[in-house]
Amino acid sequence: MAKEYSNESHTYDEYGMPQNEYAVESAHSAPEEAPTGHEYVTPTEEPSHKKRKKIRFPKKEGVLVIETAAAIMAVVVMKDAFGYDILKEDPFNDYSYGYSVSIEPTEEVEDIEDIVEKLPEPNTKPEPTEVVETAPLDEADSAFPHLSNLDPNGFVPGYGVLDEEYVRIEHSDGTVDYLYCTDGVWNRTNEWWIDSEGVHFDGGLVITDYYYAPNSDFETELAKVSNRAGSAWHNGYDFLWIGNDVLGSDANVTEPLYKTLPIGPVPGASYDEATNTLTLENYTGDYLNVNLMGNGFKIKLIGNNKLTGLIAWGFMYGGSVTITGDGSLTINNSMNPGIYLKCENSESCLMIDKDVTLNITGKNAAVWIEDSTHGKGIYYLSPLELKTSSGAPAQRMTINESGNSYYTFADKDSQIITTIKIEPKKED
Repeated sequence: MAKEYSNESHTYDEYGMPQNEYAVESAHSAPEEAPTGHEYVTPTEEPSHKKRKKIRFPKKEGVLVIETAAAIMAVVVMKDAFGYDILKEDPFNDYSYGYSVSIEPTEEVEDIEDIVEKLPEPNTKPEPTEVVETAPLDEADSAFPHLSNLDPNGFVPGYGVLDEEYVRIEHSDGTVDYLYCTDGVWNRTNEWWIDSEGVHFDGGLVITDYYYAPNSDFETELAKVSNRAGSAWHNGYDFLWIGNDVLGSDANVTEPLYKTLPIGPVPGASYDEATNTLTLENYTGDYLNVNLMGNGFKIKLIGNNKLTGLIAWGFMYGGSVTITGDGSLTINNSMNPGIYLKCENSESCLMIDKDVTLNITGKNAAVWIEDSTHGKGIYYLSPLELKTSSGAPAQRMTINESGNSYYTFADKDSQIITTIKIEPKKED
């Protein structure tokens, strides 16, 4: 109402009624019949917003109950003492006068003693608050998504077929076991190595007069030794020069810098190209590195298996991993996330079948999926359940950062967890 009648300014009392604001200098305007002490304003036609307002006091709560009872008792005493109703005879209690207030109890008034007896005792103890534990809002998936680019080594927009697919186990001593590779490049390793003694070639030859520059440009590095007699090699990555004093003394030094590693199964681990499936059976190994194996790549678990880590690369084509079978896999990685999918702007995700058991620990996150264009990074089927290292329920979480989405597992407080236990739900 204040906005509708914004040309008027009122001060309102504690009951929501406008208070009279008469100035002393305007006292001469009061009619002669007005009793002394009132600044009378001649009533005009009553506006709709100034209708008589009835105040109803509560009977059973606190101070207002006592004040109401006291006011009513005072009226009764005044009426009995002077023989008339002072409120009725009050010339300023005219209904046409917009600022008057009428006190009318809505029910029969109780004696003040009864009212006081019925007042509730003050409650000094707070009401107990019920604590409700909310489970993570996460439900298992009914099925895995239908993805494209299921086969290894497909066409990459803008790059073509890269011939860079592989499945390999990288050991802590620097050796590599290739379970699958078709390009003839990734499964090659140095035929020589360098230590404090010099350059070692197969056959036991050690050369002390050499120059080596890893990840270097051939022309730039060759210019540094152009005034020295010798022989230089470059494999597209590394540069090696050796002095003339050993040329011709052993044929091995003129061979390429790399030798080709064999491809095939190792005890407990084998790859089937027809189904794009790596099978681990009671296998204990190091770091599993998978590159451009497509969105149909699967790891089948049989028995109890252990790895130090799992990483998969997608590079705008496909780097999904589906973990299936009825076995278990334990990963404990102190350097990176336990399962790490670097999707590289491909439609890739992690998919966990209903009968597997996983116990994954990693640095900063047990599982981390980055740069996927799929929109959901992790799937798991019922009746699997997710738990933290303490056994509390876990949940999937999406993190949007700088326009990119990352997918991981979190606890009920949305904190990234570093150990996730995923297993079939036990029957009650």
